[in-house]
Amino acid sequence: MNKPKGVTCTLSDRHAERLITELVDLPGNPTLKPVGRLDANSEGLIFLSDDGNFIYKLTHPRYHVTKTYLVTVRGVPKPDDLARLASGVRLEDGITAPADRVRLVKSFPDNDTTDIEIAIHEGRKRQIRRMFDYIGSPVLRLVRIKIGEVTLGGLPAGAWRHLTKTEIAKLLEPTAEPQPELKHTASRRIPNKKG
Repeated sequence: MNKPKGVTCTLSDRHAERLITELVDLPGNPTLKPVGRLDANSEGLIFLSDDGNFIYKLTHPRYHVTKTYLVTVRGVPKPDDLARLASGVRLEDGITAPADRVRLVKSFPDNDTTDIEIAIHEGRKRQIRRMFDYIGSPVLRLVRIKIGEVTLGGLPAGAWRHLTKTEIAKLLEPTAEPQPELKHTASRRIPNKKG
């Protein structure tokens, strides 16, 4: 689905204007759950599924499924700031994993904004927004444009389609060799003892 701005990605929320599941009408009314997060103010590609294994394998960081975003921020981030995003930044819930890709797409001097493409495989709450806040470049618009090799393409806001069997197989391919989980521990050098 191409989630529109203002739609909440939960199954129930009495404060939400509209829930994402209200946009999908399928025969038999299966209990679809959002695969990952997109906050209400964010837009773009999100999957819905009733398959717990599919959801787990696409959302757990150890399987390294990359999500790509087009982010419009205030100002023009410096190259050093983009490098910090690429290597991981310290948020209140720990250091982020290194981004899979960070690329400045275009700057717009007339309104002091910049479009940046960033790809990550984590899915913490409001992670992209918090990462850009960390470097002093507040997010004005956030659109997820790709998950794995599946792109948003020309799917209109609020519209959805079924994934093809080929797309599902490709999305699940990384599960064959899951990435080890990163542990943030201090290391120390152990002296080499000789006879």
